[in-house]
Amino acid sequence: MFLKYIDKVPEKYWETIGLLFGVVANLAIAFQIVHEFKTPGSSSISIFHLLSFTGIYIFWTLYGIRFRRIAVWLTNGLAMILQFSLMMICLFF
Repeated sequence: MFLKYIDKVPEKYWETIGLLFGVVANLAIAFQIVHEFKTPGSSSISIFHLLSFTGIYIFWTLYGIRFRRIAVWLTNGLAMILQFSLMMICLFF
């Protein structure tokens, strides 16, 4: 029943909503980067978490490029860069 309503939403709207959610996700990573810089001492984020999310963002970036979905590749590409930056900060600063 719910699926028939989802199918009626135009693809352009899904792309726009995807971009908005991607921006929110990237803001979350950016805030974490700021927090890591401001917090003295070593990070409490595990290396597994940092590596796994970096890998996830790499996959979705490639997926978005392959299927030409700007909301997917753009937001995940940025998230990949931010997540990699977060990993470097956590490991080396």
